[in-house]
Amino acid sequence: MIIEWKDSITSLRPTEVSLYLRAKGWKRTYTYENNYGSIWNYTSLNGEEVEVILPEDQTLRDYKIRMIELFKTLEMVETRNVVAIVNDVSISGADVLRFRVASSEALTGTIPLVQAASLTRGVETALLAAACSTISPKSYFPRMSYNEARDYLNGCRMGQSERGSYIVTVLSPVAPPLIKQGSLFPDYEDEEAFERRVLFTLFNGLYQLKGALATGTGEAIEETVSAGVSANLCEALTLMQPTNEVGELEVGISWAPVRPVKKQVPQSKVRFSKESFPLITECVKYLRQTAPIEGYELRGLVRKLESTDPNQGGRVSIVSFMENKATNITVDLPAEKYKIAVEAHATGSMFFCKGTLSKESKGYKLFGISDVRIEHELQYD
Repeated sequence: MIIEWKDSITSLRPTEVSLYLRAKGWKRTYTYENNYGSIWNYTSLNGEEVEVILPEDQTLRDYKIRMIELFKTLEMVETRNVVAIVNDVSISGADVLRFRVASSEALTGTIPLVQAASLTRGVETALLAAACSTISPKSYFPRMSYNEARDYLNGCRMGQSERGSYIVTVLSPVAPPLIKQGSLFPDYEDEEAFERRVLFTLFNGLYQLKGALATGTGEAIEETVSAGVSANLCEALTLMQPTNEVGELEVGISWAPVRPVKKQVPQSKVRFSKESFPLITECVKYLRQTAPIEGYELRGLVRKLESTDPNQGGRVSIVSFMENKATNITVDLPAEKYKIAVEAHATGSMFFCKGTLSKESKGYKLFGISDVRIEHELQYD
């Protein structure tokens, strides 16, 4: 094992080590000429001053020797195994997610290949769904095509698998915050990194979803959308569920030491029992069916006009066919558009407009109205 850690430190980048040192309370006190290395100091709890030299040029002949000396000092200061320290440094620039499947099949640390493939797809879908909800919370993302969300997913890395049932680890890289130098920019406030906000969304969503499942109502599920729950996230969970009759899925997080956590998630570990997955599957269907439809083309007859003053606009009820069923859809229109609805109602003409269709407790409503007009000829889909 000693040979392994001594060999592995050559793959560590000096920037990774410096970020780890800073996160642990070490201070850079001197930088050598040409940036070949730097001196770092640390004051222990008993007041003892400790010093290490960090080589910052991997081409130096004594790079490995100096790194070994540095890590042996860290082992003494932290009073823990050097192998664990080396491993922590290698992932110090990333938040670590752990997706654990607990079942009788996973007791040996292995699962069927087909289940492993499904688990990996589920992990990918969950992270992408959380990233999309971070940008714009929605109950369903037909394509999950936000560029920033895709870039985030591409930046994540699969970590080494761990024992403890079957655990998939994912490294979500996060940049360290800028060091504030005095009061040069007193009004500057470091904004939380998008990568970190994605994980806040993920764990807030999982926590809220678990609570909503206990109620068993569609209304409770809908209320979790603003917290990050979507049909896509629920579908991701179904892909990760245990295949045995008894088992659970656990999702956990360990925050990167290089970036302090500004706010805590409700729980750093969220568990879903095998019994909860049939209801999660229903959530997928429900959230898809109730998801707003953007660019919806509404065609129908004006059933009702509601306005105390047509010159100020008003609400219009349109009867339209959805999935071969007559459905009432309400639209709020400004004065000029409302006049078109009045004319359509008086002449029995086909009313047309575009917008975002949303299902509400008492029916459907169209928002963001555009292209309002009367169609004098019937349109066939």
